[in-house]
Amino acid sequence: PAQSAVATQNTFVPYPEVNRVTVQDAKAAYDAGTAVFVDVRGDELFNTGHIPGALSIADTEMETRFTELDPNAWIILYCTWPAEESSARAATILLARGFTNVSALQGGLQLWQQSGYPME
Repeated sequence: PAQSAVATQNTFVPYPEVNRVTVQDAKAAYDAGTAVFVDVRGDELFNTGHIPGALSIADTEMETRFTELDPNAWIILYCTWPAEESSARAATILLARGFTNVSALQGGLQLWQQSGYPME
């Protein structure tokens, strides 16, 4: 029974229409400067630590602040938790506004940190 619960949990992907990017690919984009990172957790959590250079636009503010982003850029959104629920929800808002290159960071900031990648 425990295995089936895990399997069920792993098959639930919130907002499956949103592309996911692995932390390895996100780190490569970070190093190359080819993506804009957006922290959707809100300013309070952003101020406790974030990916260097990331913008802070809470998922709850995306409807009104999406114009701060370049619709032609690769936007990588991230939140804290591995399910990418908040970042994927924010991504759906951008996709609905005509953005085409939007990804949610798979594993969230938690996996980014566990991987030893830069934080500030």
